[in-house]
Amino acid sequence: MGRSARWAIVLGGIVVWAAMLAVLSAVLPIWVIAVALVLPPVLLEGAIRRFLGLARTHGPVAREAGPFTVTVAAWGDTPDLVLAAARAEGADPAQMRTVREAMRRGAPLIVRRRLSEAAAREVAADLERAGAVVAVEESRD
Repeated sequence: MGRSARWAIVLGGIVVWAAMLAVLSAVLPIWVIAVALVLPPVLLEGAIRRFLGLARTHGPVAREAGPFTVTVAAWGDTPDLVLAAARAEGADPAQMRTVREAMRRGAPLIVRRRLSEAAAREVAADLERAGAVVAVEESRD
């Protein structure tokens, strides 16, 4: 399901909820309507963000440090899945713009630096499952 379809579902739900509250406003006290308008978005914010693909990232996943660098050499047949895997490694919105630009151009992209060999292989495996061609290199800096 595409992002626009997901937005349509959420906005449709909001319209139905508002219409239902408008009908019930004739019989319910105003404080009940106010609580019914405020409470669902507050309680469901996390679920709605995940559904729309807007979940907040909390920084890069903690990985063991070392001398290895993981690079996407080719984006493969499913670049959107590779983009999602890069996002899972903790890219913030500004970094995601860089990642998307590299994806559009088909350019190589360094995903993570200074990882141990085991951690670099784990990141590489995640990216390869998403369809990317990945290079794990030992850096000398």
